[in-house]
Amino acid sequence: DFMNSVLASSVSYSTDATNSFFAIMIIVWIAFLIGIVVICVPLYIIQAISLYQMAKTMEIDNPWLSWIPGALVYIMFIIPQKPFSMFGGKIHFKERYKACILYFCVVFGASMVLSISAIFIAIPVIGLIIYLFGFLVYFLAMIFMYFMIYYLNKDIYDLFSPSKNNTAIAIIGLFIPFVTLVYMFIIRNNKPVLVEETEENYMSKEPPIEPPTYY
Repeated sequence: DFMNSVLASSVSYSTDATNSFFAIMIIVWIAFLIGIVVICVPLYIIQAISLYQMAKTMEIDNPWLSWIPGALVYIMFIIPQKPFSMFGGKIHFKERYKACILYFCVVFGASMVLSISAIFIAIPVIGLIIYLFGFLVYFLAMIFMYFMIYYLNKDIYDLFSPSKNNTAIAIIGLFIPFVTLVYMFIIRNNKPVLVEETEENYMSKEPPIEPPTYY
């Protein structure tokens, strides 16, 4: 009887401990989700407002796409309305939507390669090599993606707020996305400046040759 009572008590304690653990995990998970909603939703709204206003200013068709996840990336690409160029013109797209297609191919393609390579990780040696190769492809693709984001953001900054500081702001924004959201929100109502009217291009232009004066 004594042993049975001890066993029953131990089973009861184990069950209560398990239930308490799962209850705590559920509470933590709910708190995490609430935190994501409270933080991410306002930031997403700020980004959508900024892109929507910029798209309207540039008279882009369907500016409401700025509110749709994924589609807002397309809006970001076409807002500047000039060729998309990277690495000093080594990568150049006259139509910016093609650069957007490349962006999505890089993101989804790299993720797919990593996921497929992870399937083989259980295979000794060869599986690990395949996985490491997939991870390397994913890593390089993410670096390329961040370069695209840098040039993309800088094009928008130069359009709505031409400044020598835009390069630094675009780089900082890669590591602290909040900076990008805030800066775009600040400049969203600015009058867009055409490429040939920016300060840097203006300073680089040769002065016009005045016609000779005859007396």
